[in-house]
Amino acid sequence: MLRILTYGLAGAALVFLSITVHLAITAFLPFPFSQINILFLLLVILILFGWRHFALALSLVLHLVLELFSAAEFGSIFLPSAVAMLAMIWLSETVFTNKSFIAALALGGLGLILYRGLYLLFVVFTNTGPAFSLQGYRAPIAAEILLTTLAIG
Repeated sequence: MLRILTYGLAGAALVFLSITVHLAITAFLPFPFSQINILFLLLVILILFGWRHFALALSLVLHLVLELFSAAEFGSIFLPSAVAMLAMIWLSETVFTNKSFIAALALGGLGLILYRGLYLLFVVFTNTGPAFSLQGYRAPIAAEILLTTLAIG
């Protein structure tokens, strides 16, 4: 019982610390560097070290908390992240099995491309306002994919 309580408190502390660091990076760094996705970086590192199930559970909790406190449509963060995490776990078990530098970069890059692609599809299909334009999404998403992938390496 004490072990379960200890793991639960440690997990809650990790969720709180991860979200706090992610929000601090987003708020205080200038434009290109503020786009680094710290949560995704942490999750890819956990996958690379073999903690796949823990990374999936942590991803679900982290993105659900972010979903609850974001202004985006409900499900636009949680669903793409869940699909991207499952795809990254599958890729790490079947395709990128050697855990090299190139495999880490490829896993992180492909995961982020999938996550942001699904996010954009979700936003496009749930758009209820004026005409949707990808113009404002290009630079931040490109910076996020590039910088987060480089930070993984």
